[in-house]
Amino acid sequence: GVVALHREVDAGVDADVEGREQPAQRLHAVAQHAGRDDGARLHLAADPLDPNQVYGSAIGEPHNWLFSDVEPGSAFELGSTDAGKPGDAVTGIMFLRDDLKLIGCRTEMWILRGAPPDGGGGSQVVSRHAGLLSFSSYCTGEKGELFWLGRGGVYVGNGDSEPISVSGDVLPRELRDLDADSISIMAGYDRRARGALFCLTPNDPVAQVRHWFFYAPT
Repeated sequence: GVVALHREVDAGVDADVEGREQPAQRLHAVAQHAGRDDGARLHLAADPLDPNQVYGSAIGEPHNWLFSDVEPGSAFELGSTDAGKPGDAVTGIMFLRDDLKLIGCRTEMWILRGAPPDGGGGSQVVSRHAGLLSFSSYCTGEKGELFWLGRGGVYVGNGDSEPISVSGDVLPRELRDLDADSISIMAGYDRRARGALFCLTPNDPVAQVRHWFFYAPT
């Protein structure tokens, strides 16, 4: 399964007692996927010092961030330069399959196949407009597809082609140009109702909480 958290991870940049390097401090977007090929690899992003970067721990070793190790299954960062990593600030990491991830950014969507130490390449852009609002504004549908909320509306993607806008011109005004810094967004897929639910909670305690439901078959 997938575990998605949102918290400040004060990992620091120093090595721990076993000499394993730690990723940049105060990372926000955290995701872990317990799959066969990428099993128990912890992924970190939203680094204030390098917002376009994505880090992955060694498989089965969430405290091992030794990026200089090039053996299969070792820790990685997508690139020490701009090459190989997304061209926009990362907001969340969405898993499709063991070796396939969509990297959501503020205004763009990127894809990562595998991991560099395991023979995978760098990230590639799949959309210049279907961004992801936050680490928790997406959910997985019953067929394995992903639904997410971006500044331009509701999108669906499976990693095999460019994401599709499923809200189109009928997007309510309240869902246009949302500011992820002023609201908290949670998403979930309802199998019985066959659709994605997006819950928007303003950080202002006086403001009204709003729930929006997208019926998938439409």
